[in-house]
Amino acid sequence: MNRKLAAIYKESVGELSQIYDPQEAESIINILFTDYLNISRISRLTNPKMELSKSQLEQLGDALARLKNYTPVQHVIGFSWFLERKFHVNEHTLIPRPETEELVDLIIKENLNRQNLQVLDVGTGTGCIAISLALGLPSASVSAWDISDDALKMAQANAQTLGASINFFQKDALNESPDTKLDIIVSNPPYIPDHELNSMHQNVTQHEPETSLFVPNDDPLLFYRRIAETGLEWLNENGLLYFEIHENYGSQMLELIQGLGYQNVQIFTDLNGKDRMLRAEWNPLR
Repeated sequence: MNRKLAAIYKESVGELSQIYDPQEAESIINILFTDYLNISRISRLTNPKMELSKSQLEQLGDALARLKNYTPVQHVIGFSWFLERKFHVNEHTLIPRPETEELVDLIIKENLNRQNLQVLDVGTGTGCIAISLALGLPSASVSAWDISDDALKMAQANAQTLGASINFFQKDALNESPDTKLDIIVSNPPYIPDHELNSMHQNVTQHEPETSLFVPNDDPLLFYRRIAETGLEWLNENGLLYFEIHENYGSQMLELIQGLGYQNVQIFTDLNGKDRMLRAEWNPLR
């Protein structure tokens, strides 16, 4: 068996290219080598003839078997990077994604100079939004909801590891309301219509929680409507609403949120030019 690093890397990408396109396969293998085998990209490129140990080869073999069974690489290594912090993940939470980083970055930049904000993250999952906001807006008081007890346990563990103070609550966003007035409500709720299930990769559909992903075909804006209606009652004057949205529903979201009476409603595109974020202001006296 060839134990040299360059050859093994190439073989691993080739194996994974059977179920992923080559570019994605290489990206996944890069993550695996860096965060699972502790072999940096620079080490791989500068030491192509380095030999892997028997234990490293066994680790790699086990990981490749899981990856070829559509297990996400983040589940294999046990965590995902989000705004340069490690968030532990499992099958009970969505894997944090780059577009959500863009949403959090927008919120922090817009609110950095505001003091003593009351912030609520609805549907927290790993806690990546709430924790990043608590660390990025140190004077803010951040609360986070999730309907899943298992997700909340993961979010609480991440908060403790990363040193963030968050008030976690097990609540159903469709049927419950906050207990206090808020300055910011943010959510990345389920927004994928059921009909898109068959077009999605199995690493998502088989390993991430369906309740965090999918909404009925006949009411894809279900969560947005309910959360925005909650904001009408619970947001302070000049309160802000932030959503991550489905790329195909930008115009419908604009119509929905404006129709509820929010002002200065804006749609922001992500780095790929897709409608991905919504921001709105609540000023009830206007």
